[in-house]
Amino acid sequence: RTEVKQVVTVVDASTFGQDWMDTRRAQDRNEEVKGEQHDEKNKARLENVGQLLAEQVEWADVVIINKTDLASEEELKTTLEVVQALNARARTVAAEFGRVPPSAVLPEVPKGLKAVEGDSGDGWSWAQTSSSLTVRLFIDAAVKGRDIDFKVGTRTLSLGVRNRAAPRLEGRLAGDLRDAGEALFEIEAEGSGRRCAVATLDKRRHGMWPGLFEGGSGPSDSGRGHQSQDGQHNDCAESCNDPAHQHRGHQQAGQGPGGSVPLTRAQERFGIHSFTFQRRRPFSAARLESLLKAWPIPKKHLLALDELFSPPTPPPHEGGTVPTTEERALRPVLRSKGFCWLDSEPLRQHVWAHAGKTLSVRRADWWWAALDPEQLKFKVTYPGVEAEYRVAKREKWDKEVGDRRQELVFIGGPQMREQDILALLEACLLTDAEFDAFRERTQKLEVPNDEFHLGGLLKNLGATEDQLSEMNVKAESRQREEGLSNKVDRQDTDFLRSLGVGSTIELDSEQSEEDFEAVD
Repeated sequence: RTEVKQVVTVVDASTFGQDWMDTRRAQDRNEEVKGEQHDEKNKARLENVGQLLAEQVEWADVVIINKTDLASEEELKTTLEVVQALNARARTVAAEFGRVPPSAVLPEVPKGLKAVEGDSGDGWSWAQTSSSLTVRLFIDAAVKGRDIDFKVGTRTLSLGVRNRAAPRLEGRLAGDLRDAGEALFEIEAEGSGRRCAVATLDKRRHGMWPGLFEGGSGPSDSGRGHQSQDGQHNDCAESCNDPAHQHRGHQQAGQGPGGSVPLTRAQERFGIHSFTFQRRRPFSAARLESLLKAWPIPKKHLLALDELFSPPTPPPHEGGTVPTTEERALRPVLRSKGFCWLDSEPLRQHVWAHAGKTLSVRRADWWWAALDPEQLKFKVTYPGVEAEYRVAKREKWDKEVGDRRQELVFIGGPQMREQDILALLEACLLTDAEFDAFRERTQKLEVPNDEFHLGGLLKNLGATEDQLSEMNVKAESRQREEGLSNKVDRQDTDFLRSLGVGSTIELDSEQSEEDFEAVD
C-alpha cells in the first residue's frame, strides 16, 4: 500500500502569468521550448498549460513560488494572489534557485517517530545519537572530581554536585544503557574559565529516544525548548513568534528567499471570492453551448489582476457596441471547474474546466447511479475507486437521481456577481416540461458493457489501442496453438490405442470427444 502524505507544486513566479494564458498542450509547449519528450502514458501531457497549472496548484499541500528574484513586483503579486485564490489551504513558500528548508516541504513527523537530538537548561545539557548519549554538568573552578555525584544504572541517571540541589540531572531514563557499571565521567574545560563534567553513555539498543528521561520528566521540561529532528520546536506555546523557530504554519514577514511568504486571505486583500452552483437537473446541451461560445476569452497573453477588477458596466467597445450580459457577468471570473449533467449524454459525467484562455466541457466517466449492479461491482475493483464510490453515496446521493448533478465552482474578482452568473446558468437548465420529457426519454437507457471487461479495465488503466490489439492477437495465437496441441494429442492417442497400447485404460467419464476438437 502506498500513501501520499504531501503534494508539493513548484511554480515560476516570473512566467506564471504567461503560463496561465497559454492554450498549448503541455506536450507541445515543452517540446517547443525545451525539446523534452513526454511519456506517452502520461495523460497530463495532453492538458492545456493553463489548465494543468491550475490543477497542480489546487492539488498541492505546499506551493513553492520559485524565481522570486527574476519576477517583477506585479508578476510576484499576481502569482501569490492567484495561488492563494485557487488553494487557500496550501502553505506557500518563496524561493530563489529552488532553495527551501526541508521542513517547509516535508510532512509533519508523526508523534510516535519524533525524537529530540538534545536539550539544555540552567547548568546542564545533553545530546544523543542513535547509539549513545552525552550529558554535561557545568561546574565552577572550585568543584573537584571528588565533589561530583555520579550514579548510573541500566535505566537510571544521577549527575550533580554533592550537597547541591542544582544543577542536577536525575531521573529514570527513556531507554536502557549498556555496561552502565563501567560508565565514567571526565572534567573538561569549556573555555572562558568554564568547566563541565561530561559522561558518554552507550545505549543497549540503537535508536533515538523521545527524550532523556521517561515521559519527558526531569530538567528537560524546564529548559528553553528542545529541537526535534524535523526542525520543529516542540515545547513552545502556540503563540510563539520567535522567527528562529520553524513552526509549521508560521508565515514570518520579511523572511526572504526560502522562508514563508507573508500572505493574508486573497478575499481580504483583493476581494477574490468564490461560490458553488449546485442543481439536480440537467443542462440543455444546446443552451449551454451557446453560453460557452459567448464566454469572454481574454485577448492578452499575460494574466494581470487588474483585469478582474473591471467595473460591472464597462464603457462601450471601440466599435460602439455595449458589452453583452454574458461578458459583463463572466469577465471577472478567474477560474471555474466542476461536473455537469447534460441532456445530450445523460448517463455520463462531463467535466467543466476553465483557466486563463482555456474553457472546455468534456465527457468523462459514467455517473455511478447509471451503472447496473454487475457493472458497479466491476468498476469498484479499480485501485481507489471503491473509496470514491463510498464518498459519492455518503455525500452526493439523491434518492431520485443518484449522484447526477451540476456542481460548478467559480472563483473571481470583486466584480464577480454571483446572482448574474446564477441567472445565466439557470437559463441553461431544462424547464419543467423539458425535464419531464427528458425523464420519459431516458428511463430505459442503459450503460453499454463495452468497458466492463478485461480489455476495458486495461484501457482505463492506460493501455493503448495498439497494446490491446497486440494482446488480442497473442491470445488468439495461444488459443490456436492449444487447439492444435489437443488435436495432435487426440490423434496420437487414437493411433496408439489402435495398436493395443493403453486399451485397458478407460477415458475419463467426463472427457468427451469435444474436448479434443480443434479448429484447423
